[in-house]
Amino acid sequence: MAASSTEPRPLETSCAPTKVSAKDPDQRINIGLAFPRWSALRAATGLRLDSELALLLLDA
Repeated sequence: MAASSTEPRPLETSCAPTKVSAKDPDQRINIGLAFPRWSALRAATGLRLDSELALLLLDA
């Protein structure tokens, strides 16, 4: 049975995840002079990703 024009159409979504460029300016922030401290703390905690350190600090 064909869908009537009054029924909402389902959203078309892709099953494949989208890849975000590491150089995407919307995904980056500048922490300026704090960057060496950030990097040292990330290394000291043994975390691999900046997002992991951010979550650790937010949950503290």
